[in-house]
Amino acid sequence: MKIVSDTGPLIGLAKISKIHLLRNIAEEVLIPPMVHRELLGKIGDEADQIDLALRDFIQIKKIPALGQEAESALSGLGEGEKQAIGLAYQLDNDAILLLDDRAGRQVAARLNILPRD
Repeated sequence: MKIVSDTGPLIGLAKISKIHLLRNIAEEVLIPPMVHRELLGKIGDEADQIDLALRDFIQIKKIPALGQEAESALSGLGEGEKQAIGLAYQLDNDAILLLDDRAGRQVAARLNILPRD
């Protein structure tokens, strides 16, 4: 299983010292470039755990251009959310998408990026 994550869930897991759990449950943990940039800007206690995870198991993956339907659906979101949802969309439901934003989850649902049970 692959995991694609937005910034917020990774920061939350790092704040409670549990970001390493992602490595234990996924074959790959992927983030897009904007999420990587947002994570590098962290300066709290969680920054060390985020840096370690970035060196150890989180992979940065560029996303190819999205089609018009996806671009249109993503237009009202922040850049990190756009890229994370776009990356999950490109993986054709072969990944679990971690989002902490309701608007982002609604867009993901419209793009048929389905939640996992």
